[in-house]
Amino acid sequence: MSLAVTDAPVDDAERVLVRFTSVELRPVEGEPVVYEFDDVRTIDLLAQQGSDHEWLFEDHEVPAGEYEQIRLHLEPGGLSDGPPASVLGTTSTIEFPDRTPSPLAVPSGLQTGLKLVSGFVVPADGEASLTVDFDLRKAITRPKGEPWVANDYYFLRPALRLVDNTEVGHLEGEIDPDLVDANNDACTGGNAVYVFDDPEQDPRDIRDENGDPVTTALVKQTEESAAEGTETWAYRVGFLTAGTYRIAFTCDAERDDPEEADDLNFQSEAAVTIEAGETTQQNL
Repeated sequence: MSLAVTDAPVDDAERVLVRFTSVELRPVEGEPVVYEFDDVRTIDLLAQQGSDHEWLFEDHEVPAGEYEQIRLHLEPGGLSDGPPASVLGTTSTIEFPDRTPSPLAVPSGLQTGLKLVSGFVVPADGEASLTVDFDLRKAITRPKGEPWVANDYYFLRPALRLVDNTEVGHLEGEIDPDLVDANNDACTGGNAVYVFDDPEQDPRDIRDENGDPVTTALVKQTEESAAEGTETWAYRVGFLTAGTYRIAFTCDAERDDPEEADDLNFQSEAAVTIEAGETTQQNL
């Protein structure tokens, strides 16, 4: 079995360094299968955008059968900060421009880890190749109260999506420059494409409930166009299971609180069909 991680990004952050110590696979029947890393695996999730990914492990022998859950365990930290950080804090960090790195805490607890409840099958005499998608727009939140504020913590919630690598395709495209926040006075800030698994759905914000986007992607000016003094704004979405989706662009994404309902303005949208093994182009 092989397991990779990828990311749907969060606004403004420069790096999200997550330090993995082990992966726990929980079968429908039987004892958990735990894969302990010889050394802590540090992965920058913001470097794994679009179709980019990094393997947690490859070609690892796993008992055949049905599995119902994956738990990703992180290196503990925060012991000097006192409870509850001492039992929830990790050595993982999020980095913003011109700031000291902020520690990440797992609100569900380090013993539980980042829990992904999603069934998959490891075939007998076969292979399973899977990717865990972290949607950081959903996962990263700012906690309230002590000691979180005093120690500048952020929460890393288990906003995870598991996909079979043999069943996915990728999506990319460009955004009309007149729509982005740099050129549009109606925007509050934050250029992003939201992806919904119902092609008929009316686009909306993230609310931590049914109807949320399955993933999101940042929209940024390409390095080439910035160097040339032109304006090409692009997005990339990776690891979408084959099917038809509704995608929508907003320039208000910075004020999308993943735990509350927010009124976002979506300037452009389209239905798009993803095919396994293919990269689909869709401009907005």
